[in-house]
Amino acid sequence: MDERHRYIAYDNKDPKWIDKHRAQVLQTLRQISFFGRFSLARQTEIMRRIRLKLHPRNSLLFFEPDQVYVVVSGSILLKNHDRNITLPQTAAKFGEGDILNFHQENSEIFYSVETWFYCQVDTEIAIFDREYFEEALWKDLVS
Repeated sequence: MDERHRYIAYDNKDPKWIDKHRAQVLQTLRQISFFGRFSLARQTEIMRRIRLKLHPRNSLLFFEPDQVYVVVSGSILLKNHDRNITLPQTAAKFGEGDILNFHQENSEIFYSVETWFYCQVDTEIAIFDREYFEEALWKDLVS
């Protein structure tokens, strides 16, 4: 993974902006498709509310029901072995800016026991509380 596009520390605990200049990090986030849609005030608020997590290459991503996930960098494959348990099919690919675990409540494949989310490469995920995402961010995105 290109280190210029990684925003969190390797220990997966602290966002790098804790030890970097916030203006520089904000400028970087503004260039990412998902974050670039918001006003400067909202982006600053997001920096206080966001939790970033690095999922290593070849790891599986599991969702918490009260969280919304946005891919910051990397690639996630939605794999399904419903038809063939020994040869799973790729049903979808998610990349930068894609939103996961939001408005997928009625998706049969998304919540199937035969489905899993596989990090194809080191992948950074922005994690939001569902309530904050719906009340603040989603309203900004759809208005």
